[in-house]
Amino acid sequence: MQRISARNLAPLWEIAVAYALIEGALWSLGQARYWWSLAAMVWIVGVTIYRRPALAELGMSTRGFRQSLWIVGIAVTFAAISVAVAISAGTLHDYSRNGALAARAVGYLIWAFEQEFILQSFIFVRLESLVGSGRAVVLAALLFCLAHVPSPVLTIGSLVMGWVFCLAFRRYRNIYSLAIAHWLIGMSLSLALPDFIARHMRVGIGYLHFVAH
Repeated sequence: MQRISARNLAPLWEIAVAYALIEGALWSLGQARYWWSLAAMVWIVGVTIYRRPALAELGMSTRGFRQSLWIVGIAVTFAAISVAVAISAGTLHDYSRNGALAARAVGYLIWAFEQEFILQSFIFVRLESLVGSGRAVVLAALLFCLAHVPSPVLTIGSLVMGWVFCLAFRRYRNIYSLAIAHWLIGMSLSLALPDFIARHMRVGIGYLHFVAH
């Protein structure tokens, strides 16, 4: 384990500020939510640009993509099973059968990529520089999990998925396959889970304020 000293605490503060801004967005409503989200985006992007890391370090090169495609294969299988079970149980959401599905799918693909960038390219690489890759996997997964409180389904699911995805990132150093797998799993759950369980996949204050129709 690398010793943490005053000289290398900058990554810790960078994570702390980013996480505080994200939590501010998750636990606010209306215009305040917009400003918290904007501040988080500006901080994460700004710090990343300032540090000028190589694309390979961020997992944004072609390195490891082909080798990690088995993760996408597992996600496809999970998604197919989830949708099949939902069809059988009659819980498949209405938007799966109208024009809203395409827009939702595109929007969530972008969001899945953003989440993997934040988790892997921003948080994990900084934790790795502080405490080593093994502990970074655990800590990053825990932070990802806590960001999905108070949804019990997403909190537990994100702990497992965060841990597996961080392990995969440590090995393959590629966020593209992880973002695709994240998208497939998230979309299938949003299609399959009834609102009284998933509450439209909301977390934070949005989960508490959700009212099922």
